[in-house]
Amino acid sequence: MAVVALCLTVFGVVYAATDSNPTGASDSALNYHGRIRTVQMALTIDTGQRYQLNGTIDANIDSGRWRATVSVPLFFSTATVTAILANDHAYVTSPSVPASLGKQWLSVPFQTPDVIALASTLADFRTNLFCLNAIGPVKVTTSGPYTTYTVTGSVPKNTCFVPAIIASIPRVTVSVTLARKGQVASATIVAGVAPAQIRVHLEVLSYNSPVVIRVPPANQVQPLPAGALQRILSGQTPITKLLTPAGVKSLV
Repeated sequence: MAVVALCLTVFGVVYAATDSNPTGASDSALNYHGRIRTVQMALTIDTGQRYQLNGTIDANIDSGRWRATVSVPLFFSTATVTAILANDHAYVTSPSVPASLGKQWLSVPFQTPDVIALASTLADFRTNLFCLNAIGPVKVTTSGPYTTYTVTGSVPKNTCFVPAIIASIPRVTVSVTLARKGQVASATIVAGVAPAQIRVHLEVLSYNSPVVIRVPPANQVQPLPAGALQRILSGQTPITKLLTPAGVKSLV
């Protein structure tokens, strides 16, 4: 989860040298008029094992809300976990939550990430290139309207609001691909050295498409003890706790 946080902080993409569009989104989906009001992103986490973790992240800058949906591999199937961050609370659900508690959502107090700062970073990442320079020498490549900045090294502590746990990662490769106005197109971080390596990829699917994120009604929310959900979001408690009725009950 530390790598996910770093990817959300730095924003990068591994450069596809043979592709004139290094991202999967179209030029029109990445263009926006005025300011960024919403963003939709795809997330992939790959540890080199048999399964990948895939999901989506949506943010509505006007409402200050986030929504993430992640598919977690389970033997011969997958389970979906959805989280909404709003009003300084985290709301999380999976198929096992209503099955075990009779409520649709779990919740705990959780400081909502700053979507305004996110929009500012996404709108023109060129003002944040010093963050990459702090890691090491930056390689710059171009492909059509896209410019990619790639760097490999360690992340210094207290650099670009990066938490200390992320700065402890010994080796990362970060690349940033920007579209024609300097807006972020996609993001990838590769951390560690094989076989102990993890790759996190964020791809912007669209800017300013309709994104409606609703806070669950109070009668469908089961509050959790302080710290229970934070431990899952930080990786201290396995996310699989959310995937079985017994695991969900153990959190309450």
